[in-house]
Amino acid sequence: METNSQSNRDALHNTANEIRRLAREKTPIKYAQDKVMNQLHINAQTALDYQKSMQEGIMKFAHSIGEGSYFEDSVTYLIGMSYGDWNYKMNEEWRVPLRWFRFNGNYMGKDNNRNWRAWMYFDGMLMAADDFGNLNMAYVGYKMGLPELVYKNWITMDGKDSFWVQYGIDLAKSGR
Repeated sequence: METNSQSNRDALHNTANEIRRLAREKTPIKYAQDKVMNQLHINAQTALDYQKSMQEGIMKFAHSIGEGSYFEDSVTYLIGMSYGDWNYKMNEEWRVPLRWFRFNGNYMGKDNNRNWRAWMYFDGMLMAADDFGNLNMAYVGYKMGLPELVYKNWITMDGKDSFWVQYGIDLAKSGR
């Protein structure tokens, strides 16, 4: 993030204050620049490999006789993976690692809201696992050549969701 504008300096200052607040609460913070970008690249390549496989062999034959379509199967793959293997808010490697901690006497493991807390530092911002899920779905969807209407959830697009979806689109468009 460039520091030559006041708004960028303010954003960095606010992020630093948020990190200090989280540290006082004993919430761990992880520098996740490489982790996030590597996972985005892996997932995009996995999706592109899936699309390529649909253009060969049995899938190509199935599409040629009218069973499904390349577009429908691509959409089904993206949505299925986003709610399956790529459901990062349910993945221990992407949630706040509090499973061994207690807070006010309560075990901080699975299904606790503290595990949805923003704790990964990426591109000058703090990101939670569910944020990464939104970023990932949009990034991969764009890389697959799917239209935005597929990966923009028009029902639950609160400010936070829509920000990370758009950020995923912007990352993919920028070639990162």
